Amino acid sequence: MYQHRRKSSSGRQSAVHLHLKDTDHSFEDSEVQILSRKKKWFERGVKEPIFARKGNPSMNRNGDLRHHLSPIYNSIIRPKLSQWSHSLEKLLASKYGLKIFQAFLKSEYSDENIEFWLVCEDYKKIKSSYRMSSRARRIFKRYIQVEAPKEINIDQKTREIIHQNIAEPIATCFDEAQKIVFGLMEKDSYPRFLRSSLYRALFDPLAAKSVKLALL
Repeated sequence: MYQHRRKSSSGRQSAVHLHLKDTDHSFEDSEVQILSRKKKWFERGVKEPIFARKGNPSMNRNGDLRHHLSPIYNSIIRPKLSQWSHSLEKLLASKYGLKIFQAFLKSEYSDENIEFWLVCEDYKKIKSSYRMSSRARRIFKRYIQVEAPKEINIDQKTREIIHQNIAEPIATCFDEAQKIVFGLMEKDSYPRFLRSSLYRALFDPLAAKSVKLALL
């Protein structure tokens, strides 16, 4: 509420602040009703315009919203929503489902598994043995080795086998690790995604218009 009483540090003025200044109105903190609470920045950005659209307040400025829906929603996204809940395979097979799932995982700072899974998919398409060798070493350093920047949760035996295999890498070099992280996502991340306010919001015509699918 502080930012509504005066200019922000960036010099921007909220619609409420401008209204108070122009009309000499005021408000008390005790009279303010909090409609919803969200700790995560991404989900809060989705919720804000949901209430703005439902209530259509006269002081709302759509230009201030952080999330908007691209025109693809009604023709492409909406028909596929129910399919995404059938299985993780169907979700990842959808270009837009994958992007939304990635956005959800990034909002929870837990995107290393999906990132590794996608890297493996790209790796298997490499034809050049030189490029495959170079890419295999980079993947190992970033995701497989102990204390890697994006270390995935795999057992030591699998880690050691991969370490041996990258000496002469082949297309299936990371298949076992990829299966493991897929299983982890299927048991943990995927159910949480289906329960998330981000996914549920997509079924609400008003809420869905607030999701920033333009980034897709």
